[in-house]
Amino acid sequence: MATIYTILDKLRRDEQRCVLATIIQVEGSAYRKEGTSMLIQEDGTQIGLLSGGCLEQDLAVHAEEALSTGRSLTVMYDMSAEDDLSWGQGAGCNGRIHVLLEPVHPWMRDQLLRLRLCLEQGLSVIVMRKLGKDNGTERICFQASTGEMFGHRSECGLSRGDMKAQILLEWERSGRRPFISAAGAYYVQRYNPKPRLIVLGAGPDAKPLVRTAGQSGFAITLWDWRESLCSKEQFPQADECIVGPPALVGSDLHFRPSDAVVLMTHHFQHDRVLLEAMLQMDIFYLGILAPPKKDKSTAGRNKYPGACALSDRSSHRR
Repeated sequence: MATIYTILDKLRRDEQRCVLATIIQVEGSAYRKEGTSMLIQEDGTQIGLLSGGCLEQDLAVHAEEALSTGRSLTVMYDMSAEDDLSWGQGAGCNGRIHVLLEPVHPWMRDQLLRLRLCLEQGLSVIVMRKLGKDNGTERICFQASTGEMFGHRSECGLSRGDMKAQILLEWERSGRRPFISAAGAYYVQRYNPKPRLIVLGAGPDAKPLVRTAGQSGFAITLWDWRESLCSKEQFPQADECIVGPPALVGSDLHFRPSDAVVLMTHHFQHDRVLLEAMLQMDIFYLGILAPPKKDKSTAGRNKYPGACALSDRSSHRR
C-alpha cells in the first residue's frame, strides 16, 4: 500500500500536474483512516488508495475539477446508506468519509518536498491546514520538530506561540478531525519519519532481512567494510549504503534514539569493535546475530542484557 513517503518520492521524480487527496474526517467505519493520502495525476495515474476501489473513479472526476479551477475542495461520501444509488451498496463500510482535494501547484510542491526533506532528516512535522470555502485549504503551514516553520507560517492567522498553545492543544483534544476554534476551522496532522533500521554487515543473510524490513516500512541504512558487497546493486531496498572501517561507524552513521540496529558481520573482531561502539549510542533496539554463548560473553557490559542473540530469537525494547 502506498504511503505518504511513496507520494513524496513521486512528487520529487515527476513534475506532472496532480492533486493530493487526503481523508480529513471519518464518521463511523471506513476502509482507510483519517490522514491517509493518495495522489491523482493529470494523466489518470493514481498512487495509493482511499477505499477498497469504490471511490477512486469518482475522486478522479473531482480531481479534474480541482486542477481546472486551481482551488481545493472537500468531497463527502456517505457509505452508510444501502440503496442502489448510494456509495454504501456493497462497499463493506458503514461511515461517512470526507476527502480534501488539493491541487499540487508549484508552491505546494515545494512545501511538500521540504516536508520530505524533514522526514528524511528524522524530523517529525505537524501540518496545519486552515479550511475556508467548501472546506478547501485556505492556508497551510508546516512546523518541524525543531520548531522551524514553513508554508504560510503566521498567515494561517496565528503567531508561533498561538499555534503551539491554542491550535495544537485543541487538536490533541479533538484528534485529527477538523475542528472549529476562535481563529477558524482547522485540520491538523502529524507526519513522522520512517523508523530506521541500520544493518551492520552486508553478507548474503542480510539480504532477506533488508528486503523484509523495506517491505515493512523501514528506512534502511546498510554498512559494511567491503565495497563489493555493500551497494545498491546487491541491496536495492537499502536507502543508503555506507562503506568504511568499523572504527568510524559511530561518526559516519549519526545514530538517532529511534534507530534499530542489527549487527551481523560474521567477523568476530569487527563485531567486537562495533558492539563497543553501539553500547555508547542512544538507540532503541540492538540485535546481534550470534550464538547464545557469544551473547552471554558480553552480557556483563551490555546495557541490552540478554537481548542480542538473534539466533536465539530474543529481543529487547527499551
